[in-house]
Amino acid sequence: MNLRFNRQEVAGSLGDLGTLLPLAFGMILLNGLDSTAVFFCIGWFYILSGLYFRITVPVQPMKVIGAYAIASAASPEQISISALWISGLLLLLAITGLITLVGKIVPKSTIRGVQLVTGILLFTQGVKLILGETNLPVGPGSVEYLLTTTYLGPVSLGVILGLAAVVLIFVLLENRMVPAALVVVIGGSMAGVLLGGWRNLDGIHFGLY
Repeated sequence: MNLRFNRQEVAGSLGDLGTLLPLAFGMILLNGLDSTAVFFCIGWFYILSGLYFRITVPVQPMKVIGAYAIASAASPEQISISALWISGLLLLLAITGLITLVGKIVPKSTIRGVQLVTGILLFTQGVKLILGETNLPVGPGSVEYLLTTTYLGPVSLGVILGLAAVVLIFVLLENRMVPAALVVVIGGSMAGVLLGGWRNLDGIHFGLY
């Protein structure tokens, strides 16, 4: 097996995580997906597809489902059914060769429109998260509660961190070595721990389930 593992491979492996992790975390927190199941399936998919195709497979259709699921607060059952339907449809198109015909028929403007709407939905959900206007259970002492009730001057801490994340994204937008979204996810996780999120970590137990 002619497999390489070097600096370029490490950087490439992080590239897709910049999109994958925010969507995965969003669906776990907002949609109620089981975190063990999500990351177990994602991990095996990437390992098996990498061994077979010798390249990373960007699961773009599933990312679209994730974006819409987060924006519409879909249930785990709705997400599972959507994933099964689209995976079955893509498998059918690939086996029959109809995917080539679909690629010729569907204009690029349609694809760009779907991407634009997906981006708008994610942006809207991001603004709601910053302002604390989501379906997340927020109680006194939680990180979300602190973000919306702690102010530095006239601006809440959640808005300040949200704007800082936006600035980071624009600064790292063209940086291929350091994915912008991944930096924001790590920074947000660290902020959550510093604001008391570590109290919830005692419920985490490592092992096979």
